[in-house]
Amino acid sequence: MAMNRMKSAADISDPASLQAFLTSQSESISSLHQKFMDDAKALADLTTRFKAEFDKLVQDSLAGIGK
Repeated sequence: MAMNRMKSAADISDPASLQAFLTSQSESISSLHQKFMDDAKALADLTTRFKAEFDKLVQDSLAGIGK
């Protein structure tokens, strides 16, 4: 991705190509931001499920000790 961005930057030759490059940069950043947000949500969901399962396991273990 970085190489493509560098090649695009090297192709800037006039104001129109600069504008196109900047628009493309903005779209790329927006896409990466969305992917990051989706990954962060997936990680948060996974962490929540892990904690719930861990808490249940601890409760089951403690209940077993009390018998």
